[in-house]
Order: sequence, then structure tokens, then C-alpha cells
Amino acid sequence: MNATSLNFKPEMDPETLVEGYLRVIGTIYDSTLENYFDRCLTLLENLNPVPHLHKPVSQHALYAGIMGIRQCLTPHQLPAFSRYIGKVTKNHRRLLPLAIRLAATGHHCEKFTRQQTMIREFKEYVTSELNRINEAGTQPISTSEAVDKLRQQALYRINARKKAIPEEFRYTGDGITESVSDFQLALDTIFDRAPVNGNLPVLN
Repeated sequence: MNATSLNFKPEMDPETLVEGYLRVIGTIYDSTLENYFDRCLTLLENLNPVPHLHKPVSQHALYAGIMGIRQCLTPHQLPAFSRYIGKVTKNHRRLLPLAIRLAATGHHCEKFTRQQTMIREFKEYVTSELNRINEAGTQPISTSEAVDKLRQQALYRINARKKAIPEEFRYTGDGITESVSDFQLALDTIFDRAPVNGNLPVLN
């Protein structure tokens, strides 16, 4: 099970619900984090801080927090982060510690969103690849070596897509290994049931 698996029975179509959920969080936590930082600025502009609840934070701690987040961000996220910190420093300096915490949360959520999206897209790719093989046109296959070549080509594409998922995004129970195993079993069934000199799917 992963974060896009439902633990309840929705009234609407489950796939539509999950796709809508991913679309929403993908917009909020876009790859540049620009949308997220804009939302944070709106929050800070409308927040009325209670003085005694905001303990002073040393300049050293603030600097360390900012630099720590910068080291985690991608090059595409740094411009939006720099603008965000600059505006907070200028207009809401007392809220800078909160702004740094919000930035850290945004980084985590964007990474999580990207992880779940990549895992889901991989599984969808495996399904579409198998459907493509099943629904493809056929052509005569003359040798068992040709059959093996088609099988290897299909597995190569799946494994190449699997390797494109960053190792840090993998976790126990993500279902990726199971998807590859199921694909291989299905592939064996498709190819093994067709005799040599018969027809097999054309894999382009």
C-alpha cells in the first residue's frame, strides 16, 4: 500500500478521486515550490502574531536554518525560496522562524508528492505496456531466439523505467518490485502460449 491507496470506499470513482488528489497537491507543491511559498506569504501577511508566543531566535540559528533548507532544495526551487526569505525578512522579520519551518515543511511535502507521483506513474506505465503487448498487432516469429529477444526488450524497458526512480524514493511496500514480477509473469504467459513460427505481439 502507498499514499495513493484508499482506506475507505468513496462514493465517486476511486481513480478519479486519486487523480484529483494528486493534481491538487501537485499544484500546491509544484516542482519549483513557487505556489507553496506564495501561499506561505499570504498566510504570514494575514497572521497576527502574539508577541509572548514567539521566543527570540538567534541570528546564528536563523542562518543555520536557512542554509540547511537551501542545501536540500533543487536548483529549480532556490529562486522561489530566496524571494520568499527575502520578502519575509523585509516585511515579517519577527515571523522568520515560522517562515523557515514552513519552508522545511514545503520541501518535505514536495518531495513526498514527487515520490508518490513517480511510483504511481511507474505502475501505470507497467499496466499500459502490458496492455500494449496484448493489444498489439501480430507478425510471424520464426525462432525461439526471436521470442527471447522480444521478451528481453519488454523487460529492458520496464527495468529502465524502474531505475529512473531515485533510490531515496523507494521504500518497503511501495509495490514496485511486485509490479515488475507480475509483469514478467504475464509476459511469460503471453509468449509461452504462442508457438514458434506462430504469431506474437509486435514490440516497437
